[in-house]
Amino acid sequence: MITKGQITIVDDPQFDPVYSSYLEILSEFDLLKTKNPRKNQVELHSIAFAIANNINYFSTNDRAARIACEEIDICSSILVIGLEDLLVIAEKTIAPDKVAETRKVRKAIYKIHCKRQNYPKTFSAYYKEFVD
Repeated sequence: MITKGQITIVDDPQFDPVYSSYLEILSEFDLLKTKNPRKNQVELHSIAFAIANNINYFSTNDRAARIACEEIDICSSILVIGLEDLLVIAEKTIAPDKVAETRKVRKAIYKIHCKRQNYPKTFSAYYKEFVD
């Protein structure tokens, strides 16, 4: 979780009844049910955590998780942002004197996580397309 520029690692609040109820509702969504029960567990737990803690933004490139957030009523307060868009937001909001030193990281993340999607090959090309 990121608050005021600080990253905090949080534990899975397994015994929180609100979180558990959201997790149960989400686990019933057909698209998130797979033959491999562990496949969507991270997404399910993260979305349930976001709802239970009133976190309004969620970043994922997982298609099933995006659809779940659009179709399940309890997710209506969450805006799902793709990783590629999060990188553009970072590019536009980083202090001008820090852009160059952090650009390599954004380019590497884009290359790794967005190569399976139908996106331009480079972050620079995606950024130009996004801004234009």
